[in-house]
Amino acid sequence: LPHYGEMRGVAFTSDGRRLLTWGLEPLVRLWDVTTGRLLDTRAAPDLVFAAALSPDGGDIVACLTGGRTVRWRGASDTPEQLPSEGGDVTAVSFSPDGALLLTAHPSEHVARLWDAGDGRLLRVFHGHADIVQYASFTPDGAAVVTSSNDSSVRLWDGASGAEIQRFT
Repeated sequence: LPHYGEMRGVAFTSDGRRLLTWGLEPLVRLWDVTTGRLLDTRAAPDLVFAAALSPDGGDIVACLTGGRTVRWRGASDTPEQLPSEGGDVTAVSFSPDGALLLTAHPSEHVARLWDAGDGRLLRVFHGHADIVQYASFTPDGAAVVTSSNDSSVRLWDGASGAEIQRFT
């Protein structure tokens, strides 16, 4: 089944073999990159605004309209509700080791770092003066990068939350 409407994003597994796709619809789809074959479709309880695939490809996290975040663990078709704060989320990503989740919160101008195992909030990255559109980890997972409508990209220390560099 093809996506309908606006496409929102894509994410690869760390080995590049599988691709997660989502549009502004209540579905996420997992594809085999080599064959183009649809491997799985997961139904979400609301429209998907952002999604991420764990590095090993086992888990999917989706941020839904209304600020809810859900996670499918392994082959489960039933998503579990994750703790969330701050309304809609514009981006979500797993750390390279899969231990952490990072979310971008546009209305609060922040990004949040979560324990991917138990959902505990670990840190909030404050400093942007406008909507945070994107948040991701550096390849080694030690730092976080965010971009905002305030015309800046910021690099943050993942452990302390301190701003390392600002690109304007």
